[in-house]
Amino acid sequence: MVSVQMKRYIDLAKTAENHEEKLERLLRGFVELFPFDRASLYAYSPLSHFGQGLLGINQEGVFSIAFIQEDVRRIPPIYRAIQNLQPQFALHVDRENLFPDRYVQEFRLSSLAVVPISHNSTVVGCALMDRSDGKLPSEPILQSLYNYGTLIGETVGSPVRIARKGSLSKREIEVLQRMSDGDSIKGMAVEMGISEYTVREYIQSAMRKMGVQHRAQAVAEAIRHGMIR
Repeated sequence: MVSVQMKRYIDLAKTAENHEEKLERLLRGFVELFPFDRASLYAYSPLSHFGQGLLGINQEGVFSIAFIQEDVRRIPPIYRAIQNLQPQFALHVDRENLFPDRYVQEFRLSSLAVVPISHNSTVVGCALMDRSDGKLPSEPILQSLYNYGTLIGETVGSPVRIARKGSLSKREIEVLQRMSDGDSIKGMAVEMGISEYTVREYIQSAMRKMGVQHRAQAVAEAIRHGMIR
């Protein structure tokens, strides 16, 4: 069941002036509507299985986590949430090697809730939440998290100004496909016979035409609209 408070956060996000502000307002809902101290938001590519960090929030405010990019198949709690399209709660990630150690150390992770974010039954992202006491959330809270994640997917996924395939150049489509396949900027430059700067220019151009703000979102939307495999 979707609560009145959730609807208010969604409605507020819809009034945001830009995509970044919309994501920030939606992210705040995870710590202001639910009993968590921190939360983070990620975009996800269904083909490459890569997650791209977007924003994080703690008691000090909102910050970028764009430096995070991981194959979620290596992170069991996230992969299960995405595969099953259901929230997951992982206890003692710091003890059981469930998350890459560098993130456990940097963010002092212990127990985490993972919520998939989907649009039209396609997972386009996920959110992670934790709190200082590390207690297991109740089933009603997990269900509410799922409902909120679904609303976020509908809010973020539906208004994207996706470009038609014909409006993107062959090179722009190629870099999107290669990103989906998990290729690095350096690898794309070598394979395509162009500079890394030019690769970035193709990526930025495709993102502008698609009306998206992040690379992982560009890939996810391109897949969803049949522009790439």
